[in-house]
Amino acid sequence: MINERLFDDNILSYLEKNVQTDKKNKCINYFGKWWTFEEVFEESRKVAKQLTKLGLKKGDRITVSMVNFPQALFLIFGASYLGLEMFMWDVRNNTQSFVKICERVHPKVIFYCDWDSRFVLRMCRKYKDTLFIQVGPIDCFSSAASAFRAFGFDFISCRWPIAKNRKKWSYLAKQDISDVKLPEPSKTHFMYFPTSGSTGQSKYVILSSKHFCYQLHEYNRYFINGKFKFREDDAFLNFLPVFACTGLDMIIAAMLVGMKQYIYPIPDIAKVWEQIITHKCSYVFGPTKFYEEMISFEFAKETKDLSFIRFLGCGGDKLPPEKEAMLNAFFNERGSSVKMSNGYGMTETTAPIAIQDGLDYHLGNVGPIWENTDIKIVDPKTGKFLKDGEVGEIWVNSLSKMIGYLKYDENGKEYIEKPGEYLHTGDLGYIKENQLYVEGRISRMVTMKNGSKFLSEEYENTIKNLDGIKETAVICDNSKGDNAEISLFVQFENENNAKSDYQKMIKFIRKNMNPFEFPTFVYQVKDFPMLPNTKKDYKKLEVLAKEGKLLKLR
Repeated sequence: MINERLFDDNILSYLEKNVQTDKKNKCINYFGKWWTFEEVFEESRKVAKQLTKLGLKKGDRITVSMVNFPQALFLIFGASYLGLEMFMWDVRNNTQSFVKICERVHPKVIFYCDWDSRFVLRMCRKYKDTLFIQVGPIDCFSSAASAFRAFGFDFISCRWPIAKNRKKWSYLAKQDISDVKLPEPSKTHFMYFPTSGSTGQSKYVILSSKHFCYQLHEYNRYFINGKFKFREDDAFLNFLPVFACTGLDMIIAAMLVGMKQYIYPIPDIAKVWEQIITHKCSYVFGPTKFYEEMISFEFAKETKDLSFIRFLGCGGDKLPPEKEAMLNAFFNERGSSVKMSNGYGMTETTAPIAIQDGLDYHLGNVGPIWENTDIKIVDPKTGKFLKDGEVGEIWVNSLSKMIGYLKYDENGKEYIEKPGEYLHTGDLGYIKENQLYVEGRISRMVTMKNGSKFLSEEYENTIKNLDGIKETAVICDNSKGDNAEISLFVQFENENNAKSDYQKMIKFIRKNMNPFEFPTFVYQVKDFPMLPNTKKDYKKLEVLAKEGKLLKLR
């Protein structure tokens, strides 16, 4: 049994004790400026003192709505040291929902990006006892900010009248902390991460610093002492947002290993890959969509040498085996022997609990289950444990399992909805020779009237792999009569060839798929509506179809 007390620490202190490199080595780079590990820790402690100067103490709540830039990292580490409760917010979500969560949690300080001035104005008028601290990516460089202002741009201060309780990041930085003595470092504290999964309904997952310290222990096992053998001279480009569990996971994992990492705040796939090639980053981690779109860019196709890439991590939606093989070939043809490392995890498990490795590689799975993680495959209807090779719901028990969901009763009172001994993930999968295979979401599996199972994600991937098809979505409704109603949504690669590609697709379905899988309706989609987490918005598709806003091909 692993000693849980090893992980009773805050993130900053755990990293300081366990980082696998000389602290004078380079740590993070932000548009050309480097911070060493020593400087990152020093800046983080400085922020902890500045927060202490503002009167914040263990258990106080703050909200963090920031993208990837150094201050976001210093703030998270400093707040972790003090034991502040951090509510992370996805900046891609709408302002109204942010206002709602702030009204519920009553944070002492709100840290937010500098582009949503209307939200700040509204909040400043309403809350007199909340401090608002505004920061933007350009705020790292005062000289650059001055230059922008000279040309009429104002990235840091706002055009709206500034309320007394509204400040810029420089206000925090200018606090006189010469007489501030830091309290004893916090042992553990809560962090709240937003997640919406495939539903689009935002909810808060409660994790603690203990969860992240445990994950760092596992990263040490797999990435330093394990099969990956990451090294100090490896470089990592981090563009995953720090407000997401996986984004923070990746930053602190790279730091623990001792890798240099380039922090990039813009989630633009083309620009990200340009940065990876420019800086010759050997470690890459991104969602499925990131890789699928990358290989369609001309500059990626024209790149002859990718031999510097040693690790390609992939998470989020399932990557079909055909796409995985195609991506492996793409990199192999350009000098890299790397193979895609699909991983499995979720915010509720503090991200990865299984990941493919380079030696024991199996196409189409998400790798061996991590050593201290117990996974069961269960019949979702009966609760019966299933044998190897049998498909059922994935249940997880691990030290990385969430504390629970933050909920509110009808009177607005907080409570925690805790998982049982095993976390029910809602994902379908099976285990074979300790390798985990993920089939899709239970919510997207439909049992037909004849008893057959209709796996929506498998259906989508089959159609998506046809020539001329760029993207697909399928919605199956078996509530109407004996025959299920299948709506297929298709985006064609070339609209000029849409008619012939549609006919080829229909011919393929007739010949290769079951009769009950033939689509009732087919709609042409120019651009798929997406949720903030980059997954397709199925509810929006249904609405567009019902309102007649999509071209109906069948």
